[in-house]
Amino acid sequence: MLKLKINKIIFVSHTKILLDNNNFFFKNLKNENLFLKTKKFFFSYKEEFLFPEIIDYKLFNKKYCFIGKIKTIYYRFLQNLLELNFNKKKYFLPLVKDFFLKKNQKKKILILKLPKGLLNNGLD
Repeated sequence: MLKLKINKIIFVSHTKILLDNNNFFFKNLKNENLFLKTKKFFFSYKEEFLFPEIIDYKLFNKKYCFIGKIKTIYYRFLQNLLELNFNKKKYFLPLVKDFFLKKNQKKKILILKLPKGLLNNGLD
């Protein structure tokens, strides 16, 4: 279950929203499209990550070997993916909060702890 705080909702077609005891209930949402304006996720109690913010960040493993640069993020229902560029090749990496060790926003660097064998280039 994913708990979201929704700041703004854009509806494509007619939908009813009911407010009951400060809880929103959506009615007639079958075959309706719902879009969230902002994506905010929390990776730890102290540090908030905005996923679009990490595009163009350089990724390094815990031994500080370069893994790749984040080109884009694919938002999927079950698993979000990072598209990386490394030596003019595309790699895809699952976006898992447990992989992230450190973030340097000033230098646009992320340090990751990846499971062995996740990347075929031997840099995990």
